[in-house]
Amino acid sequence: MIAILSPDLETDQIDEAIEKIKLTISNSGGTETEAELQGRKRLAFPIRDHLDGNVVVSKFEIDPGKVHDIGVVLRQDERCLRNMVVRT
Repeated sequence: MIAILSPDLETDQIDEAIEKIKLTISNSGGTETEAELQGRKRLAFPIRDHLDGNVVVSKFEIDPGKVHDIGVVLRQDERCLRNMVVRT
């Protein structure tokens, strides 16, 4: 999963957001294998008036029926500008 977090977040707030992603995955019955902060990246187009974002790449295993639940929780979090789950 790729999540783009707000560029306005401090380091501790980014860590809290990553922990929330991990907690959401585990609460949905998944197991996370890796979560990596890729750093601040320039976006191809503005999202909520932001031209940059903190990119987090998270790898996990979960039942395909539960993937939607993760997206719903992250869309409700104002720190997360966008998220996308990619199957591999």
